[in-house]
Amino acid sequence: MKALAAMLLLGCAACAGSTPLERLIEGVAVAPPEIAADILVRVVEKRLIREPKAAKGLLEQAWHLAGQARLPMPRRTLPLNVKPGSPVAGGMPGIPSLDTLTLRARALKQMHELDRAEALEWLRGMATPVPEALECGSAWVWDPGPWFEMVGALGTLEDRLRAVQDVTRPEQLAPALELVLGYQGTGEERAMLAGRWAGSLEGVRGDSVAFEATRELPVRMAVVAEKLRAEGQSAAFLADAWRMYLLTHWRGEVCQQYASEANRQTWRLRTDSVYNKRLREAAASDAPEINFEEKAKPARIIPFEPRRDEEMRTRFEEWSALVGSVARVVPALGQEASPGEVRQAVLDLLEQIEAWNEPVEGVSGEQWLQLRVMAVNPLLMQVDGETRRDVLRWRLRLLRDSELQRTAPEAWLVTWRQVLPAAPAELVREAGSPLMDLMLLAHEILGWQ
Repeated sequence: MKALAAMLLLGCAACAGSTPLERLIEGVAVAPPEIAADILVRVVEKRLIREPKAAKGLLEQAWHLAGQARLPMPRRTLPLNVKPGSPVAGGMPGIPSLDTLTLRARALKQMHELDRAEALEWLRGMATPVPEALECGSAWVWDPGPWFEMVGALGTLEDRLRAVQDVTRPEQLAPALELVLGYQGTGEERAMLAGRWAGSLEGVRGDSVAFEATRELPVRMAVVAEKLRAEGQSAAFLADAWRMYLLTHWRGEVCQQYASEANRQTWRLRTDSVYNKRLREAAASDAPEINFEEKAKPARIIPFEPRRDEEMRTRFEEWSALVGSVARVVPALGQEASPGEVRQAVLDLLEQIEAWNEPVEGVSGEQWLQLRVMAVNPLLMQVDGETRRDVLRWRLRLLRDSELQRTAPEAWLVTWRQVLPAAPAELVREAGSPLMDLMLLAHEILGWQ
């Protein structure tokens, strides 16, 4: 990494011997691979490297690091009207996901600006990402969208054909369909893409959770059908393919929460309005309407009951009471309290919160760090001086000691970004964390929040 840093400095947009950038590039060795890749890509995105050869070297390193990310692709939440009972993956709006696909898509975009042929070679060297099956309790599904976006941005017709033909999972259907809709070639070529995609749709099998996330797919299918017919092509096969896909899944194994009457009613209404009417009409299909109540009967309902015992309910109530007391601790001391008494009360409260190592009901381990750190926000508005610094040190110590640095770097980074604005640089360095020192340097050079 040092040799790479030295080479990159030759192309630095700043003055020669710019040590902060060199330290940043060398320092990524202490970071989890996804954070390291993110930093390296950001250096190129910020145009801090002038020489194309040096920038390409940085992107190659980021590409390989991205392949070691814990998450293979992004995750997105399920429709809000269905609540399986499990926590949703954390994240912050506007911050790119630190998974293999998203990181590589960003690196590929930069490489495309430098060397289109090499970018295309990278793309074609990747296998079509196949999401793993999900259990009934999952509140999210995998999103392979970045892969299909890369194909759409860089690939030829042949690349698109391969991508839509390789679809085997429900999560791949929507982004693959966008390759059909967004194609800029002839009507005949679009029809070929649509035909391959429809063939994949008929054969797609997946778990009940992933299937649930495709409910609105016929809306986009209708748009494709209208475009095909406007170009003089047949589109009836799209309605036929959706009919087979829907009935195959609803006649198979369905998770208990999705087999509920409320969810079936939602599907019943959407099937009537989106398939029976919109899609069949747009595709000029003579396929029969789907009588959902009669035709969509699960062969087996997979039992699922979210865990909720008395102990879990009690812990949640105790945690809620503790968090609710945070804003009252300092005012309860009264105006006569000495600075020492206020400080001791705050330290006692921090000790109580720190003792809650295990998450409460409905909260994932990834979210728990963030909730504990943010629970003390009221204190930052009530105390100052050394007591306030105690609170900031406590937050930084939780970050420093958190296993999420290794097990879920993206979730750790979400909390870091929320802690950093209030934390003076000297307190960050005082914490003695190589990773936090690196992130502070990245903030100074790349403008991170």
